[in-house]
Amino acid sequence: LKMNYLLSYDISNDKVRKKVFDYLLEKGFLRIQNSVFLGEIDTRKIDDILENICLIVDKKEDSIFCVPLNKEDYDNIFNFGKNSDYNLYKDEVFYI
Repeated sequence: LKMNYLLSYDISNDKVRKKVFDYLLEKGFLRIQNSVFLGEIDTRKIDDILENICLIVDKKEDSIFCVPLNKEDYDNIFNFGKNSDYNLYKDEVFYI
């Protein structure tokens, strides 16, 4: 079962930030702003993804914020500007 997740980070170290950036793209997230990502991720895999990110970042210096979005929340996202034309999700996806 897949669900939408909005993930953002504040990472001070450039190398660590790049590592997390590449990892999120590899796991299926789409970068929608500099440190904000949106992904349709298998609910059984999100905990592992977050755990792996937490192993990379410095808890005292950095922060990770991940919000699950149900279908209604996702449909009500306000999006304006240069990234407003992306269409990440398919209509047939089942949301919980």
